[in-house]
Amino acid sequence: MTSKYLQQHQLNTLKKMGDILIPGDNSLPNFSSTGCLSQIDTVLQATHPDDVNALRKLLTVLCIMPKQVLHILLPGILKLAKLPGILGTPFRQFEFATKGLLMSLYYSGLSTDFNEYSSVHSKIGYQVSPPRPIETPLNVKRQEG
Repeated sequence: MTSKYLQQHQLNTLKKMGDILIPGDNSLPNFSSTGCLSQIDTVLQATHPDDVNALRKLLTVLCIMPKQVLHILLPGILKLAKLPGILGTPFRQFEFATKGLLMSLYYSGLSTDFNEYSSVHSKIGYQVSPPRPIETPLNVKRQEG
């Protein structure tokens, strides 16, 4: 998988983080098995460049950590996000940036095929129907301009 915003080591780190925070269970798939990471550019193209750069830096720092350390670090940071006021602010920002991004990808319904619903939607019984076109009632006369 390639991205025009993230390098391969950053994508690998994001995938590791996704599998830690969204490990799946008997009914739902884990993060990486959904293929949703392939849509990262769709999300990042609408993201402010400063936020993308901050994400790149964070993922570069986290990429040197073994998965076992990430298993301890990520839940710990999410607990620190509950600290009140200014003490918890950087941890809340971390949570919003990482968990928000991963959850958005996971539940987006996008898989490796952009128009195909992911296994997450089918597992939770969520189905989106396209809107029906609005029909003009037969008894309404159109005004000609």
